[in-house]
Amino acid sequence: MTAQIDSIPRVSVRDLFIAIRMFESEPSTTLENLRLRFCLDRNAKRKGDYLFATAVIVAGEMQKLGLIEGGPMPKATSKTHEAAKGKVIKVTTAGQELLRLFLNDRPSAFDKLFARMYAAHRNLQAFVAVIQKRNLIAPIATSVKDHIGATYGSGASLATAVAKGDLNIDETIRLLGQRMARELSQEEKSEIKAGLEQLVKDSALSAGNEDGTEFAKNFLAKFNDVVIPAVFRADGLPFDYRTHRTIWSLGEEFKLWGTITSHPEHSGTVVYRTASILLSQDSEQVADLVFDSGLQKTREDFLAKMFTCYQKLQALRKSKFVNAWELRAVFCLDNRCQLSVFNRLFEEHYAGTDEFSLHFEIQQAKSRHEEPLRAGQRSVGTILMTRE
Repeated sequence: MTAQIDSIPRVSVRDLFIAIRMFESEPSTTLENLRLRFCLDRNAKRKGDYLFATAVIVAGEMQKLGLIEGGPMPKATSKTHEAAKGKVIKVTTAGQELLRLFLNDRPSAFDKLFARMYAAHRNLQAFVAVIQKRNLIAPIATSVKDHIGATYGSGASLATAVAKGDLNIDETIRLLGQRMARELSQEEKSEIKAGLEQLVKDSALSAGNEDGTEFAKNFLAKFNDVVIPAVFRADGLPFDYRTHRTIWSLGEEFKLWGTITSHPEHSGTVVYRTASILLSQDSEQVADLVFDSGLQKTREDFLAKMFTCYQKLQALRKSKFVNAWELRAVFCLDNRCQLSVFNRLFEEHYAGTDEFSLHFEIQQAKSRHEEPLRAGQRSVGTILMTRE
């Protein structure tokens, strides 16, 4: 394996295994064949250079992990497609071993791939060190009015303020501390204020030219690029917002940590551990992964656990019917399980038992950030739960 690297490419675990399976019958393939395989997987057009950049990024990551060899990779852009599409990549001994493991013991192959990624990425090591100890609350801005300032009731009003260089940054920082339920340090305030002042300057021209809604969307994305590294810097996680999102996504695919956005006690994305990661003595290698809150463990007394969370949420909301995705968020955080685990078990148990009864109201308003909770063919909006 190559030396540790600091950046984590925007890859998915699924794509990495799609790529490794390209070597089932032949020890080598080309970047173009890999691109075409990704197109097939996504049921997407195959003409032109579509997904060539993805093929290059995935191949580059596999080479860094020691799974393939192919020499220097081209830039992940459409401009390099014609000249580089025939580039040959060959599977290594380590890649063949991972492929054999995947074909015979898929869960172990996932664990093995995570161990290789952990050893190759310092950012991933730093993240694991923190998530093993506590949850992370990421104050991701998704609403101009709620997260930038109540003065800005629309994208147009935000654009007007930015165009004039008149954004109330002090109010924005106050709202951020309120969302995080703590006083921001002076270092955090200074970094965020400087970053937002620069963002306002850089965005002044587009504020005057873009549609208000589109401008607000772009501004919020750049706002998160300023805030997220600043609030996690003291934890040793000063990565950009994209890197954080990539790490969160990888953890969900590996079933090692999860994210929720609808927890009633947290204003932001909560990242929480769903498995135990046992490390070597020097913390540079993964020794073992223990899935202590997986499907089978969580299935035990599922409705009793759910009722406990229902009572907690009912007391908080002062209502017999509680929001379905808030209940799911409370359950997943309290029981450290993946959203997919809760969804699967809810489908198995929504009819209730002699001890527990569940009553639903069909979903009317959609959650802004999470998939609906399903009971058969219905999307559940609110839940009333009783115990005999």
